[in-house]
Amino acid sequence: MKKAKQILSVLLAVVMLVVAVPVMQADAAYENTWVNTGNQRVDIVEVAKTQIGYTEGYNNDTKYGDWYDLPNQPWCAMFVCWCANQAGISTDVIPRFSKCIDDNYSASGSRLFQAMGRWKGASYVPSPGDIIFIYESHVGIVEYVSGSTVHTIEGNYSDSVKRVTRTVGSSNIAGYGVPNYPAPVAPTWASMTIDKENIRIGEEIAFTMTSDTAVNYYSITIRRVSNFEEVASANTKGSFILNTN
Repeated sequence: MKKAKQILSVLLAVVMLVVAVPVMQADAAYENTWVNTGNQRVDIVEVAKTQIGYTEGYNNDTKYGDWYDLPNQPWCAMFVCWCANQAGISTDVIPRFSKCIDDNYSASGSRLFQAMGRWKGASYVPSPGDIIFIYESHVGIVEYVSGSTVHTIEGNYSDSVKRVTRTVGSSNIAGYGVPNYPAPVAPTWASMTIDKENIRIGEEIAFTMTSDTAVNYYSITIRRVSNFEEVASANTKGSFILNTN
């Protein structure tokens, strides 16, 4: 009997080890690799994008809950706050909150943005980096708007971090927190290098951009000389490649 108990103990230890390994691997696979530009509206979206695919462990176990010091709880709000923290955003701009919508709780996200005077209703057309609040207590980060479609990145959506789409003015949208992001500091100089002088349609062009500030984020458009038609564009930072198809 004693020997049987020893064997059972060993088997339990092995099972616990096997269960623990995937959780550690999941956290390591979704590290924030984004380098902040200083444009906080851009940075929070880019940080959120590095987390797409992250899935909770048993009983709402997430790194976002651990960071917030509220483990094993619904975590969509804590995901938003974690992204804001990683993007270097002050709590004066995006307050910390663990509850999304609760009119009877002054520290819920919707109430905090309302108290700051930074709340817009469901008919508002949001910008990237705005915070979307959904009825039945859910929240996410606006990635961009295309036509009448709001594209968001949301934590705890089917237990994961996922991209979600909704229609502007949809009845399930409670409203938006509109953070008062500080204006990016404009550089006093900027330079661009390009890997070729003459560009033909269908070619790839490699750009490298630098400036004297952390806000190395650029908008590039290439147009035809003959009719000024746009053939390629990008909003990006650092080095990148454009295809002129």
